[in-house]
Amino acid sequence: MKTVLSRQESEVLEFKEQLPNHRDKVAQEVAALANNEGGTILIGVDDSGTPVGLDSIDQVEETVANVLSNDLSNVIRDIEKARVDGTDILIINVDRAIEVPVDVDGTFFVRTGTTTDRLTGREILDGFPREVGRHDGI
Repeated sequence: MKTVLSRQESEVLEFKEQLPNHRDKVAQEVAALANNEGGTILIGVDDSGTPVGLDSIDQVEETVANVLSNDLSNVIRDIEKARVDGTDILIINVDRAIEVPVDVDGTFFVRTGTTTDRLTGREILDGFPREVGRHDGI
């Protein structure tokens, strides 16, 4: 864990000091990771990688698990708790989505550097090359 915390945020690593106020934000972050290469979200860690801890880690874990089960049931992820430097943090490991793209209420997200961005229709289409072939229309 110390090795992960020594890294900087990137397309595959996100630090959150606390659980975002809006449940959609967690789902968007997870969907964005799944739509790229997968990755990890550490909750209870500041932007510099310093563990700040969570006061009620069990409640945070339950909230995250509920959000992901309800909003992103098709995303493979693993949620675990860890104690680092005497503080509790939550780790969400996200696999790359097999059936991409993953959406949150009909909107698609992707990681761009250290940010989560909405995908445009063109970006979605460009990400899914189509086979050139015959179309047997009506």
